[in-house]
Amino acid sequence: MKNESVANNLKEFSYRDMFRLFVQKRKVKLLRYLFQLHNDFDFSPELFVESLELEAYDIAALLFKEFFRSMRDRTATETEYIITILVSSLNKNNGLIEFKTFLLRSYLEHFSLRHAKQLVEVLEQKVS
Repeated sequence: MKNESVANNLKEFSYRDMFRLFVQKRKVKLLRYLFQLHNDFDFSPELFVESLELEAYDIAALLFKEFFRSMRDRTATETEYIITILVSSLNKNNGLIEFKTFLLRSYLEHFSLRHAKQLVEVLEQKVS
């Protein structure tokens, strides 16, 4: 009876939930273990976006460095969403500025005029 309950709980707890938990807790070794489960859990660009949404910019930078080749084929809408998250992240006082700037530099070639204007406005606010 007890074993059945544990088995049902494990079925409900997916790898995606584990990924979110490990990202929030910054468990890099456990994230590496997840990505070694090639048949059960593979990297997808949505995981990168999810780590940005969870405000784990350090983990997002690690994912970008590790999987940048598989992230090249993003649509313009997805890339615009990523840039918007990154520019707005500068308004948050949660540190991690090195990782935020690394990711911003990585996406500079995809900036539109609107993004550049937003970035300049945010930087002006921070400097003054």
